[in-house]
Amino acid sequence: MVRIKRKIKIVKNKKTKIIELSSFNPSKSNLHPEKGSDMYYIASWAGSFARRLKTRYPALDIEVWRPEFEFEKISQKTVYNNIQGVIFPYKFPLIKNVLTFQMLKKLLQYQKQYRLVIHLNTIYNLQFNLFAPRILKETRIILSHHGGKPPKKNRIKNTIKNKMLTISYKNIDGVTYLRKEIKDWIKLNTNSPFLQFLPVGANFNLMYPLNKIKCRKILGLKQNLIYGIYIGRFYKLKSVDIILDVYKRLKDKYKFSVIFLGGTKKDELYDQIKDSGCPFWELQKWEKIKYFLSAADFYIHPVFNDDFGGFDTTLIEAMACNIPVISPQLEELEFNYSELGIYLENKNKIDEKVEMMIKNYDRYVNCRKIASQFLDGNTVIIDELRHLLMDN
Repeated sequence: MVRIKRKIKIVKNKKTKIIELSSFNPSKSNLHPEKGSDMYYIASWAGSFARRLKTRYPALDIEVWRPEFEFEKISQKTVYNNIQGVIFPYKFPLIKNVLTFQMLKKLLQYQKQYRLVIHLNTIYNLQFNLFAPRILKETRIILSHHGGKPPKKNRIKNTIKNKMLTISYKNIDGVTYLRKEIKDWIKLNTNSPFLQFLPVGANFNLMYPLNKIKCRKILGLKQNLIYGIYIGRFYKLKSVDIILDVYKRLKDKYKFSVIFLGGTKKDELYDQIKDSGCPFWELQKWEKIKYFLSAADFYIHPVFNDDFGGFDTTLIEAMACNIPVISPQLEELEFNYSELGIYLENKNKIDEKVEMMIKNYDRYVNCRKIASQFLDGNTVIIDELRHLLMDN
């Protein structure tokens, strides 16, 4: 299938090189890998996709790039199954937080040597969308949406940027999206780029169901309660306030509680969670998540906030642990999700749908089996990404 919309000269005898391009985060958390460690070079969405691509397709030539203030010269390290992690000094930036003059110079050099593919994990960088295709005329450019919303049309400036962003995709070779509204927004002014739904997926090798009784015993949870679970920061953005409200209304009617996992004391709803009577934990190491999911009966995620633009990876991780989900985001899945949980249309339906789940959660026995066919981040998702990056 021909997907390239720009007139890119393809030289068949050139080897393909993929650049997973990442912007830097000036305010790194305490959990960020130590400078100089292998993971430091690939600690990003770009690095995550690079690792998965390289594991499934070892022959691929992949480099992970990002600029950093802390470096005075280029630092390169071979990490994780022969991926080249490259840190550039953040000097003479051409595109804020993403591309420097030195990086562009290297890309232009690579463009002569390779069939070059750049994969950037944001769709909202107008400067990059306009600049890169015109300068790197023989380079395939793919953008991936990993959260965020288009500029709100509450100001003339944002309206203009909104319009320019959608037009800018005409020069991009492929765009992935996480929400149907994002897909429709991109298509509003152009039908040029190849559009594809591509969630991050879950690692089904590391996320799998454990014995519920044993997990509850380890975590100190009651064996006779039905537990919903929410994982993430304790924010209204994630509708944690809605989860608390439905818990308070239904806890006495059913032997029902909610496990809250992933907040910090700085979170706006931390004190409410602490005083709710629900079991809660702050941030945990990722490898422990399957114990919490396996201890629960279903995942609850009634996110309705207009500013939430992503697709929650933890929903997929819950399915990998073979528990159903209740969420509006089920509608984003482009396959039959009826055996994965219950779609939540709006806030007014929350009590009805949670009660339905409380009564029927044990009927959803094929969550892992079905989800793995479409949402396995090591296989299906990576196959789709490879086709998008490599197809002419």
